Amino acid sequence: NIVGALGGMFATGSSIGLNYLLNKILPIINDQIKKYNLSINFYGRGYTIKDKSIISSNPSCKFYGFVKDIDKEVKKNSIALFFNNVGNYTGTYTRLPYLMSSGICIIAHINLKNSVPELVNGENILLGETPEEISSLIFKALNNSSLVEKIGRNARETFNKKFSGYSVAKSFTK
Repeated sequence: NIVGALGGMFATGSSIGLNYLLNKILPIINDQIKKYNLSINFYGRGYTIKDKSIISSNPSCKFYGFVKDIDKEVKKNSIALFFNNVGNYTGTYTRLPYLMSSGICIIAHINLKNSVPELVNGENILLGETPEEISSLIFKALNNSSLVEKIGRNARETFNKKFSGYSVAKSFTK
């Protein structure tokens, strides 16, 4: 399964990313994603009525909203989509290192690399620029479990080396 969105959608970056997914990516992948018998899962708060309507009207999408154990839910997915940096409002979001720590394969917009230089396309993340390119990466991942495992494993390793509490604290002592 695929994490479509995670967290508070009332935040600017999150709402930009969700809008991009629902209006640019989902129309491209919708018909084909059904063939995989997978769901694109949406977690968190702050979804608008319009967003919930788009999600609920799509048979390949499932809306969970706020869940008590997000770790348990994320582990049910092998891929996460992350488009918060698709526009001019860019930054580093806590969801990114969280997803990296889970060992999930993250597919994101290439703008994310500007905020997080530790990301290496094809090594610890899959990055695309256009909706068509990103959609292609989604299907590439769905058809290549070893790629998904590699990206997830390397994302987890990058998290441990660069973003874990220990590695961040250690960087202050240098």
